[in-house]
Amino acid sequence: MSKQTVIRIETYDTKKTYEFVSGVQNENPPLWEVGIFVRPVGSGGTAVASGNQYPKKVIHLERETLESCGLVPSQKKDEPKKEPTRTIEDVILELLEYVGVYPTE
Repeated sequence: MSKQTVIRIETYDTKKTYEFVSGVQNENPPLWEVGIFVRPVGSGGTAVASGNQYPKKVIHLERETLESCGLVPSQKKDEPKKEPTRTIEDVILELLEYVGVYPTE
């Protein structure tokens, strides 16, 4: 009997769970890992390399969600280009709320 690793990912947008089994060709749709990090900017104006990036939360999204707000190009070449249904700002606000930050303005 061989040992296999199974990784289960539940997407934030569709709440579907996908399994990734080591050594097996998976038939899952393209998934994306999206996160927000906070790190200091040094005196030279660039981010300071640090192993401590807070918060360390990520969410997983299906590609269609990112396409719908224009963050990634559509994979469908024969379809006319659609206007984004959500703005990038809306998605950023959702991500901030997910990590516990609720902007007041």
